[in-house]
Amino acid sequence: MAYRPIYRIDTQDILPQRALGISVLFNGPNVFVQNTTTRENVKANLINFVLTNKGERIMDPNFGGDVRRILFDPTTNVDSIIATLEEDINRYVPNVVVENISITTNPDAYEASLTILYSIFNQSDTVNINITQ
Repeated sequence: MAYRPIYRIDTQDILPQRALGISVLFNGPNVFVQNTTTRENVKANLINFVLTNKGERIMDPNFGGDVRRILFDPTTNVDSIIATLEEDINRYVPNVVVENISITTNPDAYEASLTILYSIFNQSDTVNINITQ
């Protein structure tokens, strides 16, 4: 007997005219772009979380990936940054399952590239963030 596949659909995605959140883009024609799907909203929240330093958010000083501050600190290693990021993402960005985080650095040019492979509702997606100091 063949079984019908079960699909998980977020109820917010049924009404695509309603904005769930915003993406802040500094290189587009508009500064704020409305997100109409859960997938776009989670990606924007993940980018916002990673680029926020701890202590920047009022009433929640532990919010943020703190990547810009600790990435260029010569005393920290990449493995501790990845472990901290995974733990903080699991705490602050719900419904996201982090599959892999990779960081490549160029200390001479003060540049770093952060790639987060994650899944939401069993669909994989990637966030690429380039950081310069």
